[in-house]
Amino acid sequence: MRGWEPTRPVLDLIANQLALLDITPGSITSELRSGSFLVLFDGISEVPSDLFRRCCSEIANFIATYRKNRYVLALRTSEFSANLFQLDEVNPPLEPPSVYEIRRLSREQVEQYVHAYFLRHSTSATDFRARLLMDNAEAWESSSSSIQLARIPLFLQLFLDVYRKTRQLPESKAELLRALINSIYDREESRGGGFSDSRTGDRLLGSLAVNAASTGNDLTISSAFARRRLSKSLVELKAESIVSPDETVVDVWRRILSSNLLKEVGDRAVVWLHQLIRDCFLGFEYARMWETGDDQDVITEIQRAGLRLDMTYSMAIFALSEVQASELLWTLVKSYDGNGKQAFESQSHTTRREIAEKLVSRIVESGDYESRDFLTLAQDLPYREMVEAFDSQFHEAEDTRVRALLIEALAEVIIFHHPKVSGDQNFNSWAYSSHLQAARVESTKASIRRSTELLRRYARNDDDLVSFYAAKGLYEHERSLSVDRLRELLSSRNADVRSRVLDLIDEWGMR
Repeated sequence: MRGWEPTRPVLDLIANQLALLDITPGSITSELRSGSFLVLFDGISEVPSDLFRRCCSEIANFIATYRKNRYVLALRTSEFSANLFQLDEVNPPLEPPSVYEIRRLSREQVEQYVHAYFLRHSTSATDFRARLLMDNAEAWESSSSSIQLARIPLFLQLFLDVYRKTRQLPESKAELLRALINSIYDREESRGGGFSDSRTGDRLLGSLAVNAASTGNDLTISSAFARRRLSKSLVELKAESIVSPDETVVDVWRRILSSNLLKEVGDRAVVWLHQLIRDCFLGFEYARMWETGDDQDVITEIQRAGLRLDMTYSMAIFALSEVQASELLWTLVKSYDGNGKQAFESQSHTTRREIAEKLVSRIVESGDYESRDFLTLAQDLPYREMVEAFDSQFHEAEDTRVRALLIEALAEVIIFHHPKVSGDQNFNSWAYSSHLQAARVESTKASIRRSTELLRRYARNDDDLVSFYAAKGLYEHERSLSVDRLRELLSSRNADVRSRVLDLIDEWGMR
């Protein structure tokens, strides 16, 4: 579906695929009506997001028209929802399809893959295994460990290739992709055809990615457009003394094609090696523009172009300083589109901790905040790192109101998320179970447990408002402690606290 457009129906795409077999459009239609086809829809995730729903609707109508056939639809886990294709709304309605997630590699399969890899390469596997914690039983059970990322075949291969070249093992998806691109740069440099440094490659390819995206191009770009954009970027880099005045577009074009980051498609177009690679360069350039404030209109155009920018934001946050990354993350969180969550998840534990601390402290120090700001963080980023940031800022804050708001945020982690992760919950009507969803549930449960530990400590705080929010947050997990403390607070000298307790009793139907 990569080539789908509103003016190019699904039937045309199928006919184009079968043209190599000299099958006429009339024959295709006849066979579709008789139910002779197994139709595989791939590349749905690569349709621009402003056309995504429309594309899904056309697929649904196509299936309804030729309902005797068998169909397989492939898309990203994060984009799936129960009502995405709305097959129950076509006329006559179709039964919901079976939903499967491609199973991640088992421990045995990872072991076999690593063993086979090091048979082909003389390097010992011992250090790699130790760095990936392959012999650590707890790591295999932890949703946040690198092993879980390595259970995806593509990323396991990247782990191995990056390790072989650098003897290092990235801790996150963002670090892994950055290391991959650096290894490609290093390979080309060793061949005598690379860029003088990564900054040059990032600027050239980043600028190309951004400008192609903002003009509606997706993964495939016309060669003429690419050369024009590279020529303009080269002028800018020369003016900034980043590249030699003797560098030519021909040289740059040859180096890019040699790296295989862009591949020629016929005589007139190039295509990105992989969507993730394109998203990386989008992220690098997005970060540069965010940091410098340059070309904000271009950023807006990228957003309007309809590309899904989850990985782009992930790489941008990875590339920015802690302060700038926290500012971008806050902007993403306030957009309520889920990109903030995904960008945060893609970072290493260390990076997440640093960004969370900067983000919360930035809001506190600004003085320009509302209680809603802290609750938004608790609801959108229910991670251990954010919980620790709330606690850390509580100890540093001198303003009693701020301290109370931070404990309210800790309570909100439990109040808002506990119903979502408790029990055996089906995430949609198709009883779909995803590893991604399961990992997020496990991570959220860990944050709830940590929040409970902290609130237990604050339930007896000298500040009755702090104590109130702690008791409120503990109601689900520490009922006896919560009720006892709320009862005591009915006699608080603080009239506002007494009022809040009475309102809570009424709202929650407590006796």
